[in-house]
Amino acid sequence: MPHQSFWFTLLLALSLGLVVRPTVAADSPVSVRDGAGRQISLARPAERVIVLSQGSLDIVRALGGRLVGRPSLTGISLPAELQSLPAVGNAVAPNLEAILAARPDLIIGGLST
Repeated sequence: MPHQSFWFTLLLALSLGLVVRPTVAADSPVSVRDGAGRQISLARPAERVIVLSQGSLDIVRALGGRLVGRPSLTGISLPAELQSLPAVGNAVAPNLEAILAARPDLIIGGLST
């Protein structure tokens, strides 16, 4: 489905372009173009990241992003360092109150295909 591939492309672009930018100064603006051709910009690289899917969680952890919220997952064992993070729902049913309470710079959502 085109909608699902958009989210996957956006997830990868945001993960790679906005979370970890070792060659960009901490106060430098960051911009990427998503799969739909839209420009997405942040005033500086994201420091507080929430993810709404397990795939996003794995990608952000691999890139070294600082997570402040994790997806609500059932039947999956999480590493101890992730269990202490607040569960903030998922891409289909985000918990807006929990997301706002975590004060994220970036929220990465994704839908599996």
